[in-house]
Amino acid sequence: MSQRVFNDSCNREQVVSSDVIDKSDEVFWIEKAGLPILIIVGTLGNFLNIFIMAGEKRKVQSVHLVSKSTKVFLLAMAMSDIILLWFQVPTYVQVYVQGLTFFDNSTKALGFKQFQGFQQWGSQAFIQWSDWILIAFSIDRLKAFHHIARSFRMSTTVPPPPESIAKPKELNRLGARESVVLKITASSSDGATRAGFSRSTAIALVVILLVGALIFSMENGVYYFYRIYNDPGERKPFYTWRPDWLTDWNFYQMICEVAMTVAKFVVLLVVNIHLIVIVISQRRGGAGSPDMTAAQRNRRQKSSKEKTGTNLLIGCLLVYFFTHFPYVVFQCLRLAAAPPYCVVFMPFDSFMMARPIITMVLYSNYSVNFLLYFALSRKFRDEFRLLRQRWKQALKRLSMTLSGCCCRSRRGSSPVHRTRLSTLVSTSSSGTTVTVADISL
Repeated sequence: MSQRVFNDSCNREQVVSSDVIDKSDEVFWIEKAGLPILIIVGTLGNFLNIFIMAGEKRKVQSVHLVSKSTKVFLLAMAMSDIILLWFQVPTYVQVYVQGLTFFDNSTKALGFKQFQGFQQWGSQAFIQWSDWILIAFSIDRLKAFHHIARSFRMSTTVPPPPESIAKPKELNRLGARESVVLKITASSSDGATRAGFSRSTAIALVVILLVGALIFSMENGVYYFYRIYNDPGERKPFYTWRPDWLTDWNFYQMICEVAMTVAKFVVLLVVNIHLIVIVISQRRGGAGSPDMTAAQRNRRQKSSKEKTGTNLLIGCLLVYFFTHFPYVVFQCLRLAAAPPYCVVFMPFDSFMMARPIITMVLYSNYSVNFLLYFALSRKFRDEFRLLRQRWKQALKRLSMTLSGCCCRSRRGSSPVHRTRLSTLVSTSSSGTTVTVADISL
């Protein structure tokens, strides 16, 4: 059994045996076989999410699958999940298909090296973007349900004055009659339960979060690009010849990434515990009371899409906490084992064995959204059935069109047989001669 000895960045001696390398090769099969499955499932599932939510059509006396702000956040999460999963493909091809490493200086490896900086930057940026969208989604649901609970409590005591909901003076200046003003005021009170972010606010927030994620993860791209274009070619470790400013940036970037990972975990936990408490108290508070007024029943019906969005959020959070907890622990151990701290010794063989498993568990959070939505939302399942029926009808029309085109092409290519008949002459009783000639069969 051969052994390899080297010093890590903390100048501690690491011994790696061939037996550990062989076992790590077996563990890497988890990533080698699992990553394509996650990419395929995540791509198909998230595209179905986009088609269902973007193509939803509202019918009479029905409500949307989710509110407008929730739809914006879910669509943005679906797009970010697709992009970050496909950002893993270049590294997968380099390692598992081409069998290349970062120390390979061949021409074939040069293309992968030049793209690796952009790939790492994009992958980390879209992971941050997806997680930040989930935080914004949680705050949106908390804001909406807090307003719903407060509005329901107010409706059980004293109804709000009309002037606090609508502005009849402005309507009167536009020429509205008193009856129209009252109807608009009443409808405004019914719509007051929807107090989450507006669609335009949600879109602006999603764009701002994307720009922030790209800026936050910029060090990954700079780090790899500098390593590629300034390599002296002496096969020395990168930390021995990289500039001081990049060393400092890399150190603080690692601290920021670990702090951000822990902060996201804590913020989501606190916000959604508060949200769950509000939802439970609201559902206990007179959901089926026989003396409920019509306005209260209308508010309950109008908030059904808010409940659907909250159910989807809770499901996303359970998957998030389950898949991110190992990653949080792993990142904290990496920071503690790196200089200048070096307070924890992380053996290289343990790192090699744990990294593929933790990576696959982490990426599974971004590929199972469709299965989660399908399991938690009856309205989502109904929309999926309608989408499947529309696809079947479209395929049927397409096949009929293609068959019609084929029939016409065969009919047009077949020769036309023309038979000239002899002239038929008949004389009517009035003496008129009728001639029938050139009859084509």
